[in-house]
Amino acid sequence: MTELCATLRGRVGDRVVEFDAAEVRGVLLAPTVTEFPEGAPSLRGLFAWRERVVPLVSLAPERAGRVAVVLEARGELVAVELEAVLGVEARAAASRVALDEVRALVAVARQGAVEVL
Repeated sequence: MTELCATLRGRVGDRVVEFDAAEVRGVLLAPTVTEFPEGAPSLRGLFAWRERVVPLVSLAPERAGRVAVVLEARGELVAVELEAVLGVEARAAASRVALDEVRALVAVARQGAVEVL
């Protein structure tokens, strides 16, 4: 039996991405960020949100996002830049982008080791 979960769907270029709705803490218009010059292009920068510093990651650094989805897992926040939010719906759990994958992108971006997408 396929496990279902509520997912938030978003768009980056031609790509549709999905996040577990239980991990979503907010959806904002693209925030103003403080750039992080040592990071890879996928790390847009850092911004303050609800008295916390949040990294903003882009899944397509060559494109400008219009919204940011703030995600939380194990007390850590990360925001993912999207061009649009498409909605929330029930999906198979295996089809979503795992927050751990996004957190790995942040770690790599902070090191400046690799350009993501």
